Amino acid sequence: MVREVALDRKEKQGNSFLELHPNLSRNDPRIQMVSAPQIFKEPPIYFLEQGRRYLSDEEIRYCSRFDRNLGLLSVQGQLLLLHSKVSVAGCGAEGSTIAKRLVQSGVGNLVLADNDVFELSNVNRQEGAGEKTLGLNKAKATANMVKDVNPEINLKILTSGIGEDTIKFLEGSDLIVEEIDYKAPLVVLMVHDFARENRIPTITSISVGFGFRVYYVDYLRKRGMDFREFIGFSDSTGLEEIRERIEEINILKFCPRLPQYISEAVLVAVARGESAPVVTEGVNMGAGYINFLVKEILLGSPEQPRTLPYIYCFDAQTGDFGLVDARTPDGQVSEKIVSFSRKKGKPHA
Repeated sequence: MVREVALDRKEKQGNSFLELHPNLSRNDPRIQMVSAPQIFKEPPIYFLEQGRRYLSDEEIRYCSRFDRNLGLLSVQGQLLLLHSKVSVAGCGAEGSTIAKRLVQSGVGNLVLADNDVFELSNVNRQEGAGEKTLGLNKAKATANMVKDVNPEINLKILTSGIGEDTIKFLEGSDLIVEEIDYKAPLVVLMVHDFARENRIPTITSISVGFGFRVYYVDYLRKRGMDFREFIGFSDSTGLEEIRERIEEINILKFCPRLPQYISEAVLVAVARGESAPVVTEGVNMGAGYINFLVKEILLGSPEQPRTLPYIYCFDAQTGDFGLVDARTPDGQVSEKIVSFSRKKGKPHA
């Protein structure tokens, strides 16, 4: 079983690397991977397995596949990603794109769940959608896509989607990326209830116009608000009662600081649970930002993402980027606890 320990001072300096890696020669170009600096300020960590203190051939092959990550990620951090398990619940626009970005980063264990199939209307923004995948289950198509990136990735696929009978499919995850359609809020709540019970951090990206909204719930460290508290339901409120009160869930609460170019008709449609316009800019930028935050979470960055009720907001057209306290009326910014910037350099009031 793989476990992690802190390196001693000599090993941190890299002086004993060749001694620790007898399967590498001094002239092996792969040796330069290990001198990559730590992206985070935490002490380096190293993997031990049954007393082994060197990289296996499999790990060397893995690091070779992702060697362009190194220099921003250390080998130790890269190996952490190799042994991490991330579940992606919902493999549509954000889900399929995030799944590919995670595998490109080197996540070695991935769970994909979706009961929907790719349609022609998906090709404008969904990573796995194309002529060859129309009519194919989204989880299966996403699995095929990520296998092209890393054929050795460990995959679990659920084509029936997340429900009461399949929720345990997410067990053992280090992190859940929740990208279920906003028109199925009860399933979203089910995922969060499971994540809270099992202390699994959960993160979500929502495409909004030419940007995104990202929110994070740290069920592991129990920081900030949990999902139920944020949407206004207590722990004692059952799913059946919530089903009867479903209109009380305000989807727009997850999309604070909406840009003015989004029409009122679109907002009304979203509030009613209808489909909204989605373009590739928001999907791809949100997926990229989530991929960065996932690495911060899994690699134990001292700068952990802010949790609900704070929501990361970005818009390419307006140049807005920052954190919004979604509890405040109309998403107004509290400058004491939230940062915000704008391309013209003018702070928000």
